[in-house]
Formats: sequence, structure tokens, C-alpha cells
Amino acid sequence: MFLNKYILSYNDVIYRLDKLCKNYSNIIIKKEPIGYTSFGFPIDYYKIGNGSKDVVLIAATHGCELVTITFLLEFVYTIIKKNDKYSKYLNKYSFHIIPILNPEGYIISSSNVLNNIKNMDLISLQNYCKKYVELYEQDDLNAEKELKCEKLYKNLMTISSEFIAYSNLRYNVDKILAECKLDNRVLPIWSSNGMGIDINANSIHEFENMKNLKNTSKYGRLRYNDIPVNIPSPHGYPGDNIFDKKCPENIALYNFINKIYNNRNLKLFISYHSTGAEIYGYPQIKLTTNNQFNTILNGLNYYSELTNYTPINENIKYGVMDYYRISLENTVTLTVELSKINGNPIGPFSNIQSLNKEFTNNINSIFYTLDCISKK
Repeated sequence: MFLNKYILSYNDVIYRLDKLCKNYSNIIIKKEPIGYTSFGFPIDYYKIGNGSKDVVLIAATHGCELVTITFLLEFVYTIIKKNDKYSKYLNKYSFHIIPILNPEGYIISSSNVLNNIKNMDLISLQNYCKKYVELYEQDDLNAEKELKCEKLYKNLMTISSEFIAYSNLRYNVDKILAECKLDNRVLPIWSSNGMGIDINANSIHEFENMKNLKNTSKYGRLRYNDIPVNIPSPHGYPGDNIFDKKCPENIALYNFINKIYNNRNLKLFISYHSTGAEIYGYPQIKLTTNNQFNTILNGLNYYSELTNYTPINENIKYGVMDYYRISLENTVTLTVELSKINGNPIGPFSNIQSLNKEFTNNINSIFYTLDCISKK
């Protein structure tokens, strides 16, 4: 890898990208943010290449999915450091990179994780993450057996909202935890934004169905079954309405994607998540043209060839990305779950050698998918 660290702070991510823009201004430029969060954090946007065809890559829709930022940064470094190899793509495509769609959630989760691993070498980090995966998976087994016991994953790290450097964000997080009757130990798996809204759950085309689903279940599943999903919370709450003003990240993404789509030639749009080594992309047949369904089906197959990730045809298609799958004609729109190892936020870092291979396979899959699309 070109990165010398695997888990990065919010400020470190921005610093590294801004430094690349300064040192390689002929390759990567920082554009105006696509929007701002409720607490004033910019949703940064970078552009690589000047081609007539567009590719959009986003990470950290869920704050606790730290590995997605690591991957997208590595993708950027790879293009820049191996420019001779990839220059042909930069002449044909414009890559639009949104490294952290959910800055607030990323700050909440990563600040607590980093406080626990700050003095670890690579071997110690992997062993620590392996222990976390063991606890995380045991929580799943306990939940499947309907055992009433404390969540084990909560007990590995030293956790405090005081590690969140921004006082107004920290205050709101504490307020949400109190209303959910949860303690600070859930902070590392904080998926939502700072207002307690899960960006992906704030569905555009099926909001009422999503809202009803959350109100019916009221709590999360498996290891998160103590977290409410029908009120602002660390995980799963869709908001009060479509394009909830407390979810400006979703509004900013919608405006950005439609601008790119309407003005140019959007060919590939991927939202990176973790974990599962799966690809979600099947659109709702009743809402999709035959052409678009076949476009995405081909894209699923192309991307899975090099990654060996499993295409998933889920029954409920209420998430934000599901809207884009049915609305962006002639665009391959995928949700890629990066890691084969379970356990957000740190599970994927329990085997660095395996993770490096996955990163390489996914980077190659992006370009392989573009090559296959261009032949159609």
C-alpha cells in the first residue's frame, strides 16, 4: 500500500488529500464541497481526470465503516503514484471522489478507535482487531440464540464522548445516547450522522415503507438489537421525512449526483461500505427499464469477477442507493461491501495482508468494469 497508516483521523484524511492536491495539481484538484453537515463540516469533493465520461466513488456513508476511507484513499494514491499506468483512464474519464460522505459519524467513531490504538505497531493492531472480531461474532451468536446478555464488543475499548474534539457535536451525541438509553460504549459503531440519522436509511423513493419498517421493528438486528431505530440513534433511524433537513448529507449527494448525471455522461457510481464481501445492485424490476436492469446486471457481474464478491439480490430495496439504481439510466450503480472479515469498525484490519489483496482486487475491478462497459 502507498498509505503508511490504516486507520486515519478525520483531520489526517483531509491533510493527506490536500497535500496530494498541492503536490500533484496536474492530476487531482479539490473542488468546492458538495454541501455541509448540520455541524458545519464540509462534505469534501475531489476530481481526478478530465475525460468526458464520469465515475463517482463515495465512502463513509456510515461513520463506523472506517475501512472504506482507507480504501478510497489508497485508490487515489494508486492513480497518482502509478500515473503512467492509469493516464489513459484519466483522459477518458473524470473520477469524482467523495472520501467522507458522513464526516460527523466518521469523527464520532474514529476518534474513539484511534484513542485505543495510538501506540500499537502493525502486529499489535491486528491482534487487537482479531480479539474485537471474536467478541463481535459471539454477540451475533448470542443474539441468534435470543440470549439476554451484555454485548461483548462494548468491553474491549476505552470509550468516552470526550474523545470527540468538537463540543457541539459531543453535546448532541450525549443527548442522543441518553434518549436511547445507551452508554458511550456504542460510539465506535456509530453509523449515523451527528443528528442520529442513518444517511442510507433516509430513503428517497420508499421513505414511508422504510419509516414503517423501522417503526415496526423499533430496534436493530443481531449485535445491534439494543439500539432503537425509530428515534434518532447511532444506527438505523431514517429521519422524520424524505430529505430530512437533519440529514443534509443526503440532500447534498442528491443534488451533486443529479448535476453530474444531467450535465455529462455518468457511467459508474459506487458507494463503498463494509463488511461482507458482497455487492448490492439489483434494482426493483417494477420501477426499472429493461435497459437499466441489464446495465446494472452486467456491472454486477464485471465487478464480481476480480473481487469474487457475492452479488446480493435483497428483498427490501428501500435505501438511498436503491433510488439511484432505478433513476440513473445507463449507469452501473453499485453498493460494495469491502471486507471479507466481519466487525465494524476495526474487524477488517485484523488481517492486513488479506486487506491489501482486497484493496488491489477492488481497484482493479473498477478499471476492469469500466473496460467492459466501454465495449458494450
